[in-house]
Order: sequence, then C-alpha cells, then structure tokens
Amino acid sequence: MEKDDISTAFDLMVGAIKDSIDKIAKDIHTASNQKDFQRSEQLSRGGEPLKAFLKKVEILQKEWNRDFDKALRGRVRAPRGQAPDKPRKASRQRLCITFPDGERINGSQSAHSFAQAIAKLGVEAVKALDLKVCNVPLIDAQRDEKYGSSQRECGSYFVMTHSSTEAKKELLETIAERLGVSLQVELLPKDAP
Repeated sequence: MEKDDISTAFDLMVGAIKDSIDKIAKDIHTASNQKDFQRSEQLSRGGEPLKAFLKKVEILQKEWNRDFDKALRGRVRAPRGQAPDKPRKASRQRLCITFPDGERINGSQSAHSFAQAIAKLGVEAVKALDLKVCNVPLIDAQRDEKYGSSQRECGSYFVMTHSSTEAKKELLETIAERLGVSLQVELLPKDAP
C-alpha cells in the first residue's frame, strides 16, 4: 500500500535524525580513541537533545498512525508536480555600528562588521560575558567542527557569526548594555551608501 505524504515525511525525519545520531556516536568514538575527552563530552552533550527530539518525533509518528484512520491519511497529499512554496528570505541588510568615540563600522558584510565591532569592544571582555550562538561560544579559542566556516578570526580567538543580521544587531546591543558601552547599531539596506 502506498504511504501518505505525512507518513513518508515522518519516515524521512526519523531516518535523518537517526543518521545524525549515528554520526555523532561515530565522532564520539573517534574523539575518545584520540583521547580528546573534552570533544567527546561536547559531542555527547549535543547528542542528548537530538535523542530526546527523536523520541518526540517517533511519538508523533505513532499518534499519526494510531489516531487517524487510513482513509483520512490517504487523503493527505501534497499537490504533485508542484514545488512547495519557498519561505521568503528577509530583505538583504547590513550592520552600521557607531561607537561613542564616533568611529563607525559600516561594511557590506554583516559578519565582518560584527567581528570588527567585537574586536573594538574587546574580545576578552566579550568572552567574559559567556554568550552562545547556536549552542557554540560566541568567542572561543578553537574553531567549532560544525560552524567553523561561520567563525571569524579575531586575534587568537574565533567569533561565531552564524546568525541573521537582525540577531547580530540584537546581540551587539546586549553586549554593549552588559559592558556599559553606548553603542548605536542600525540595520541598513545592503545597497544603502
């Protein structure tokens, strides 16, 4: 019997999550064999929420199969030959950061401007705030395995930039407030002068 689209989606989700858990387990094994216990522990902490999420998805999958009759499940279909509507991306923006001394960071790439602003605020001072982005330290001495390509070098540290421009703005405002610095952070259109 042909599966309904929701059942297929559950199967795909469960399979993808299990594959991710298996990869984490393999990476933990590799880290342990290399006696990198800190990395092993970090991976283990990341795997626990994924295991919990898998259980939730499996419970929903069981509810779908148990609580909805086959006739109803069979009527749940995505239109064939049509791609689902793509979510609209936010309009392209960049950061404009003005410091109390009048210096302005106004680059075309928000990630670069964000890292520059953190450098000016003081990497050590910002690191002491112990902030995280995507469960990764905002400032770290080593590149993250997953988000390394989204980290910018800043002296001997790496600054995590994997977030939206709006989230970077909010994070800079939080940092400035916690450091007691009067900082003006604006979102400007990408093509603004």
